[in-house]
Amino acid sequence: MTAQPVAMPLGRDLSDLLADARFRVTVLGTSRDPNAKLTVLLLPALAAGNNGSPSALVIKVPTTAVAAAAVAREAQVLTVLHSLSSPLIASTVPRVVEMVSATHGDALVASLAAGAPMTTAYHRWRHTRSPVAVSRDLGAVATWLRRLHHETASGTAPVEMDAGITDGILARFAQEPNVADTVIAVRSACARLREYNAPRTVVHGDLWCGNILVRDGSVSGVVDWEEASAAGEPLRDIARFALTYALYLDRHTRPGRPVAGHPGLHATDWGAGIAYLLDGDGWMCDLLRTLVRVAMRRLGIPGALWRDALVAGIAEVAARADDPGFARAHLRLIGCPAGSPHTIAATQDCR
Repeated sequence: MTAQPVAMPLGRDLSDLLADARFRVTVLGTSRDPNAKLTVLLLPALAAGNNGSPSALVIKVPTTAVAAAAVAREAQVLTVLHSLSSPLIASTVPRVVEMVSATHGDALVASLAAGAPMTTAYHRWRHTRSPVAVSRDLGAVATWLRRLHHETASGTAPVEMDAGITDGILARFAQEPNVADTVIAVRSACARLREYNAPRTVVHGDLWCGNILVRDGSVSGVVDWEEASAAGEPLRDIARFALTYALYLDRHTRPGRPVAGHPGLHATDWGAGIAYLLDGDGWMCDLLRTLVRVAMRRLGIPGALWRDALVAGIAEVAARADDPGFARAHLRLIGCPAGSPHTIAATQDCR
């Protein structure tokens, strides 16, 4: 199943909605992406239970024409997802309320998903040093993904982790040193995965801690569905989550210092956490690799191919990330041989 264009109702102007006296307006800010979206919360001005008190809403406001296209795409995808018979989607995925006119294009107004971003706990002091806390995070996401795959499976097909990614890398980084060798490595990994079949399921496309909301130890919401597919390759979400969970392990460690709780991991060059996941030896590596292997086996793919899945996941970011520096940094991670110091030139601005 693919997302077909859906006619979205265009109602008020953004300024009219922001002036609605029934709401208190909170601006969360923009992302650092070149084509960012401004996130605005509309919280009921009256206490819950009062007559006429509206439900909380979230507005995604584009700041560029490219961002406007992404917002429109997300609105279409959310509409398609809620047409599926999935209780999990109904309870954890925002629902489109309306589209409103804004300066740079139509803004998306959606229901507000419950919970706090997983990044809140992730960056809390000592959280990622604790195997218990990390296991709780991984278990919550694994449970949510298992339900999503079960409720939205629609036939099987060969595992396809390339889907134009390597062609995109060649076009984007034709002048990058050793890009041809990197592409060969990625294509080999994807070819090994392609020997197996897996179900087609709903795929989020950017499943990382910042897009996952949690409450009482469970995933209560998942947001930012602009890269989603109604019938895609489920291994993409599994790889993306594992990679991004590892990426920020050294975020609060001074450069050159060992990362507390993770023997062998140092805050050296950008992407040290991903390099650690691929080649390191520690309890965090074991937990994340187990998450990937178990999910792969559940989908009918040998868990022994976990590294191929992660390499393909890194390549996807290199090919499609909006920020060229972020994309290039991922590309160079693939070229780091096992056991190297993972020196990545000209990417310090990505830390």
